[in-house]
Amino acid sequence: MDYSKLFLVRLYNEYRSFFWVCIVFIIFQFMFSVKRVQNFPFFTFDMYSRPVEVPSKIKQTTIKLDDLKFDFSQLNPWTEYTLINTFDLFRFYKLTNQDVWAHTIIDRKNKYFFLKGLDDHQLINAKEDYDKYPKWVFDFLENSLNTETKKNSLEFLISTYEVKNRVLVLKEEKSEFKINNNEAN
Repeated sequence: MDYSKLFLVRLYNEYRSFFWVCIVFIIFQFMFSVKRVQNFPFFTFDMYSRPVEVPSKIKQTTIKLDDLKFDFSQLNPWTEYTLINTFDLFRFYKLTNQDVWAHTIIDRKNKYFFLKGLDDHQLINAKEDYDKYPKWVFDFLENSLNTETKKNSLEFLISTYEVKNRVLVLKEEKSEFKINNNEAN
């Protein structure tokens, strides 16, 4: 094999100063890679190059219909996502004073000319919408399951699981709120 045609050998013979710059760059790049330092133009892809960290606790929203846990496998993923996220928004509204953060959103919207055409209710829900949420949940479940819901109560729980030896162990189940069907109508 003719080593004289290799890039670094040709570089050494023609441009020695640039050769040493390249060698120093290669050495530093190797050190950065070993120490897992992110640097341009080479990035260490940490998500693939280190072990997965298992969290010690996991929180999950659980729904009970008439004191029986609801099986989310009956719903498609988009419906499950809508149900959980509307609950989280409703819960956030109940825990905070909507007037405080609603005005902030509206003020920020009015700062940008391309958002001024939006109505305020397109960005945030009115207080009356939150009062309609219990009825909406029952109607949404009826439509999603394609059956009439003869359920009397719906309860949202926040379940906290502890991870022990890669097994989830239920640590705590806290009821966020309960809706009776006759109250929702």
